[in-house]
Amino acid sequence: MTRVFSIFPSPRTGLAVLCAALSLGACTDLAGPLPRAGVPDELEFSMGGYYAPSASVVLRGDTVVLRRAPWELTSPAQIESVVSVPSAQEWADFWTAVDEIGVNFWHRSYVAENIADGAGWSLRVVADGRTVESHGSNAYPDSRGAEHEGEMTPAFRAFMAALEELAGAPLYE
Repeated sequence: MTRVFSIFPSPRTGLAVLCAALSLGACTDLAGPLPRAGVPDELEFSMGGYYAPSASVVLRGDTVVLRRAPWELTSPAQIESVVSVPSAQEWADFWTAVDEIGVNFWHRSYVAENIADGAGWSLRVVADGRTVESHGSNAYPDSRGAEHEGEMTPAFRAFMAALEELAGAPLYE
């Protein structure tokens, strides 16, 4: 079941949350693979930037909450939320995609040192005692964990698509 609704918070709220998430230390434990089925213990993803829309995906129990906000310089941004409860098959498809994308190999941090403006992102997944945390600023991992500056990699785009499948809606409209 998918429901869409809107709220009108301060325009700085989403940016503050993103900045806080990016400032947190992250670590990647490569001791074992991520699961192949089931709901994770935690799932959090956010992406946004200056003069760019923002999106976040957060797991609350068995419910995936997608929040999208356009960049609004002069007026409060309208945040749209989409709520979805993925099926067991949708979770299995997500884990298959995560495995094929190589999220298990993503490093703690990806930063393009010479790009001042652009997009930042953060990811935290906890499942079966395994934690993957990764974040970036204008740099993105490929399927082997290598950093690519400026443009999103096919692996990163595929990960965003897997999140969209779980949420039942696009991250950005």
